[in-house]
Amino acid sequence: MSVKKKRNSSEPGFFSKRYGYAGLFEKIPYVIYYLQLRPSKKLLYVNPALFEMTGYTREEACLAGGEFFEKIRHPGDAAKYPVLPGPAAGKENLKMRWFRKDGTVIWVETIVVPVSDGTGKLVAVQGVVRDITAENAYREEIDRYTKELIIFSNVDYVFLKFKDESVYQKILEILLDITRSRSGFMGFLDAGGDIKIRAATNDMRRLPGFSGRIRSGECGKSKAIWARSLAAGKLLFSNKKTFVAFGGRGPANAVSVPIMHEEKALGILLLADKKDGYSPRDMGIMEKISRHISDRIYGILETEKLKEIEKKMAENAMNAQKMESLGALAGGIAHDFNNLLLGIMANLSFVKEKARDKELLKSIDDAEIYLDGAARLARQFIVFSKGGAPVKERVESAPFLNSVFSLGTRGFKCRVDVRLEPGLRAMKIDRGQMTQMFTNITINAMQALKKSRSPLIKINAGNISLAKGEIPDLPPGRYLKISVADNGEGISAGNIKKIFQPFFTTREKGHGLGLYMAYFIAKKHGGIIEVKSERGEGSVFEVYLPSCEEKEDAQEKKVLAGETAGLNVLILDDEEIILNSMKRILGSMKFRVFTALTSAEAFKIVGKERIDIALLDLTLKGDITGGEVSRRIKKMDARVYTVASSGYSDDEVLSDYRRYGFDDILPKPYKMDSLKKIVAGYLAKKR
Repeated sequence: MSVKKKRNSSEPGFFSKRYGYAGLFEKIPYVIYYLQLRPSKKLLYVNPALFEMTGYTREEACLAGGEFFEKIRHPGDAAKYPVLPGPAAGKENLKMRWFRKDGTVIWVETIVVPVSDGTGKLVAVQGVVRDITAENAYREEIDRYTKELIIFSNVDYVFLKFKDESVYQKILEILLDITRSRSGFMGFLDAGGDIKIRAATNDMRRLPGFSGRIRSGECGKSKAIWARSLAAGKLLFSNKKTFVAFGGRGPANAVSVPIMHEEKALGILLLADKKDGYSPRDMGIMEKISRHISDRIYGILETEKLKEIEKKMAENAMNAQKMESLGALAGGIAHDFNNLLLGIMANLSFVKEKARDKELLKSIDDAEIYLDGAARLARQFIVFSKGGAPVKERVESAPFLNSVFSLGTRGFKCRVDVRLEPGLRAMKIDRGQMTQMFTNITINAMQALKKSRSPLIKINAGNISLAKGEIPDLPPGRYLKISVADNGEGISAGNIKKIFQPFFTTREKGHGLGLYMAYFIAKKHGGIIEVKSERGEGSVFEVYLPSCEEKEDAQEKKVLAGETAGLNVLILDDEEIILNSMKRILGSMKFRVFTALTSAEAFKIVGKERIDIALLDLTLKGDITGGEVSRRIKKMDARVYTVASSGYSDDEVLSDYRRYGFDDILPKPYKMDSLKKIVAGYLAKKR
């Protein structure tokens, strides 16, 4: 085939007129061209579609001449054009990229047909070109959507098949495979703000600091990419060596994305160590998958919480049964123990009154100290068993606290620094219960110091005034604030909410009752205990107790000699040994003593005799209560001065005796001095 060179190659009518297709090629949306290669390269014909497709004008194409296609061709596709003659010539569709005049890249598909002369020599090429940019984008979108659909289907399948902890590991494995990452982990926040690692690659687990849990304090301080991603609530990546966590070497690259549910962070997903670094596609997949799994993860975590609540409720029910059983046993032991102590203490007081030998009196004083300790032990049983209201009395704070902390920290292998603010206001407390509370708190502090190199307990006490709402659980008013601080191991955020629950303990040999009892006692006194602690930073227990606004009596009540003579005292108790002991002791004080083992006997005596003081046991075996006895005696003779007495020192009647119709109280065990105060109270009322 020969090619004539009569006309300008840019003339639009040349090719179409020559072959009889005038007008058709000019309107067709595909580029049609004829490019002469020999004897010189010339663009003999091209239709207007070229200019619309590339953005160049006819004049610019004409100026470039035979080099126009090389000008717009992408360098990476140079090997695809021109096509030399061969078996596939004219049959193979070539896909390549062109540059438009504005610099954008388009994809085109072309069919190139070689033109040879009579000798078979290639002299020209002719072809058709169409723009496939949109088609390619659509196909890529379909491919991407299909791949994502497969990924999501695999993820959904994992959630359907696996119902235990392994679901997290399976999800991580899918993501590692998709992104071709070698390392990674997935963790979720618990109620305390710690991150529990639910899935991790073996190389992550082998890192020296890996423990399966990242403490909340570490989360806030860490500069690791996952911590920054979690704090920002968005994906972060680094294609250079970066710090991840747990110590050890940093990975070559990493990408981290928070798993969110309704703008709340559930956890974190981290992938690391991809050979060629992370592409926008990898990050897009991670973001989409994190959104896709968030609802399912949320559902699993909520189900776990419900199961934990159910488990806790079952534990609480069991603990309540334990507490009830142990409480009944402890209460019974304490009641009987107090009755025994009363018999010993009363007789010892009687001997003390008669003794004149100094050595004997010193021995009696020592014995009374031990008996006081035994009585406190019995009160501890009562607090544990029934948790009744405390029997309060006005107490000067400074000497009481000095005594409590001096005795309570004796034998501690640590330095104890006690500082009490001058002018501490008084408190109205149950001495036994409050001693137990502070003892439990200081023992807890001591136990936290076992790993401390320089163990120290700091105790401070001072007056404080609280405004409304300053501490939500306390009304405004004047309080004492007593703090016990240690420099020990501290308490995790997850455990700090549990330490006052019964039976909760982190100690290997602990029982989980010490702090529970302390908190219970503080609440019963109208106060509260607050805790401030961080893991590894020590703990501070702050006790707030209402100060006592009552003034101390200016004159001490005294029983004057001769005033007891002729007073008639009724003692009602179901323990005969107590009746006999008290009859002998009170008889020595010139009282006329009447004893009764039952309420019926007591009523009979009141009906016959003029009774001045009635000491009534609140708990009578197989009989009515002491409160009912008092009510009936008052009805029979309103002048009788009734006194409530009980081995259950936390009986609610003792804490609010006037409401139950009594004139005074005498908790068991008691000494002669306590009896004298009762008589003084009666005489003061009589005067």
